[in-house]
Amino acid sequence: MDQFLFFLSLLLIIFVVPYFVAKAARNKGRSFGAWYAITVALGVLLWFVGWLIAGIIVASMKPEQSRPAGSPSPPVLPPPTTSPVAIAAPVRPTKRCPACAEDVLAEARKCKHWGEDLSAPSAGP
Repeated sequence: MDQFLFFLSLLLIIFVVPYFVAKAARNKGRSFGAWYAITVALGVLLWFVGWLIAGIIVASMKPEQSRPAGSPSPPVLPPPTTSPVAIAAPVRPTKRCPACAEDVLAEARKCKHWGEDLSAPSAGP
């Protein structure tokens, strides 16, 4: 599996990505071959640097400390049984707009939906 990923990354970074870069350059009137060569060169460099960094990271990792035989395993904690507490937003009084029948805050002077003036008393039916 590691060899497969190794060669897949090699194929993608070095050959496939530069093709699309060069194709985009050709669509803008640039030289396909020049852009393909430049991006292949940068892809090779990027590929080597990436694998070098990955190798350094893996080499610097410490192996896990093994426990002596017969020592108890660390306790496994159960998942929390309580659900998070929902904090309710304070309830603010509302009134209905006579023009659109939508709820708006009681302190509102204009309807936020239609701009209807709410400070004037509405005529009853």
